[in-house]
Amino acid sequence: MRLTERIKTGSQWFTVELFPFAKGMMDACADVCFATQTIRIADTHFEQQRGNLMHEVVHVILGKAGFNKESDNEQLVCAIASGLCAVLADNPDFAKLFFTDRPETRMDK
Repeated sequence: MRLTERIKTGSQWFTVELFPFAKGMMDACADVCFATQTIRIADTHFEQQRGNLMHEVVHVILGKAGFNKESDNEQLVCAIASGLCAVLADNPDFAKLFFTDRPETRMDK
């Protein structure tokens, strides 16, 4: 399975890019650049990529909502991201409630 190439948060699309993973990078496995609307994820195993993507999405959501101090709190971001990943993984019927066919949210544009 592959990560998505784009993800929409509110009215903004962020490009998702993989970059080569090197040993010793555990503190820098992902980052987000608001200026270029890019989320970069280290090319590791899929489960870690998925978790790192959720982590960066939480940064985006908090930052866009004006919670800059909270967005800088890695412990908080990790807790929210891991909690969301667990809820979605453990409750696929719940996750399906948010799927839609609205054209403005389709990823294949």
